[in-house]
Amino acid sequence: MSRRRSVLRFTTKTGLVVKVYRIKPQDAVSLVILFNHLSTQSRYQRFNETLTAPDPNLVRGTAERMATVDPKAGAAWLAFADLPGEPEAPIAGARYIRLPDRKSAEVSVAVRDDLQQHGVGSELLRYLARHASNNGVERLEATFDTSNKGVWRLVHGAPYAVTTTIHGSETAVTIDLLQPADSDDAANENPNGLPGAQPHAAKETTMPSDVITTWRLNSGLELRVRPKTEDDLMRMVQLFEHGSPQRRLERVGPVMRGAGDEALSEATRLVRMSPSDGCVWLALADLPDAPESVVGSGRFLRCNPDEAEMSIVVRDDMQGQGIGGKLLYFVLDQARAMGISRMISYFASDNEAVWQILSYSPYHVTWQPRGSQVEVVIHLLARAEGSPSLN
Repeated sequence: MSRRRSVLRFTTKTGLVVKVYRIKPQDAVSLVILFNHLSTQSRYQRFNETLTAPDPNLVRGTAERMATVDPKAGAAWLAFADLPGEPEAPIAGARYIRLPDRKSAEVSVAVRDDLQQHGVGSELLRYLARHASNNGVERLEATFDTSNKGVWRLVHGAPYAVTTTIHGSETAVTIDLLQPADSDDAANENPNGLPGAQPHAAKETTMPSDVITTWRLNSGLELRVRPKTEDDLMRMVQLFEHGSPQRRLERVGPVMRGAGDEALSEATRLVRMSPSDGCVWLALADLPDAPESVVGSGRFLRCNPDEAEMSIVVRDDMQGQGIGGKLLYFVLDQARAMGISRMISYFASDNEAVWQILSYSPYHVTWQPRGSQVEVVIHLLARAEGSPSLN
């Protein structure tokens, strides 16, 4: 190893020095060692098989094939570091293999469990992307387990435009190496203006005001969902004052006034909103000493006749009970019934609750990083393959 020249060196946030080498056939032994440091869950998320007690001959044969990469087909690397009691230990691997069109390549990154979330995977992915781009690859593609939060973080941190499509338990991701992240924000702004602007030829169909949906939470609390009325102004103000913007599923903009004034302005705008602009539903519950409290709201505002922007707000002290997920799919189904085919929304990139909720969407979902937020598009006319419906 000491005679080989590393192609990349970096230091993790914990001070670990990592050296990356282009893979060679003799690295098959190191690949086996790396595999043995992957948990059963990591193996499943990487290979789509549990592999709890794999045949050693199968593991060795697979490692030998992975260690031999034709330069015309792609490239692969192994990362090493000096660990306590493990000098020059293999800690991660990365590779890309060209697809038949030669402009796309399948990408994979694996990091041993005890060194995940140290930034190793991100460094490898960035280096791999630069190498692939310099060799004519325009797109990196992969399929991963939807529940794999580490991969969500990894691809979101890529300095390129990223698109994902959720198909139930699996998610397909495409990294566009020709498009830097966030450079197209302005071009993709809604050409008809911000949601809430008067749409052209908006459909007048609305949900009947007497329709009430009742849900029973696991805690036993009963939620009653109904459309908003003008009498709900102060209830909605209290909701927005107790619902942190960072925890919402909606576009987060700069706060121009005090928090109280902002909540009042938002509530006033919504209670006065006409049916042609969109719909607002409230989730109410009888809390101790506070009957008929608004604990959440779901709404959509039309951008044009077929597209709308959605918002889901849940009180901070009511988070984690499934209210957000129930409101989300309720709003989606109602919007679809009213002729909306595309729903747009935004959420903070570190909001893992929203990641989890969207992973079970019964509709086709794509998303795009937008700085500290993620723009998500839900295609209401396309069902997600094999995805369970929570409605």
